[in-house]
Amino acid sequence: FPLLAVPFFMLAGEIMNVGGLSARIVKLALTLVGHKRGGLGFVAILAACMLAALSGSAVADTAALASLLLPMMVRAGHDKAKSGGLIASAGIIAPIIPPSIGFVIFGVSANVSISKLFLAGIVPGILMGASIAIA
Repeated sequence: FPLLAVPFFMLAGEIMNVGGLSARIVKLALTLVGHKRGGLGFVAILAACMLAALSGSAVADTAALASLLLPMMVRAGHDKAKSGGLIASAGIIAPIIPPSIGFVIFGVSANVSISKLFLAGIVPGILMGASIAIA
C-alpha cells in the first residue's frame, strides 16, 4: 500500500508541469530573491527546494527547472554550462526534502517508519540548499 505513493508523486509532478505550477513557483522565487546579485542562481536553488517539497522526484524537478530557468539564465548572460550545472546540483535536493520517493521505497523495504524518515530529511535538505547557495 505505501508504494502507491510513488506513482502518485510522479502524477503530481506531471500535473504541476501541465498546470503551470512550476512556472508560478519560479515566479515566486524570482520575486523573493531575484533582485539580489546572482539572483537567478538563488532563484534556481529556492525553486528547486520548493519543487522538491511538492514532487519528491529529482528528475522531474530538474527537468521542470531546466526548461524554465536555463533560457532565462542564458538570456541574462550566464554561461550555459554553469547554469545547467547549478540547476542539476539544485535538483538533487529533491530526494532529501520530503516527500521523497526514495524515502518511501526505503521505508517499505527496510520496515522503517516513513514519517520518521520524512522528519529526518527536512533539515539536511534545507542545509543542502543553503550550502549550494553559499557556494
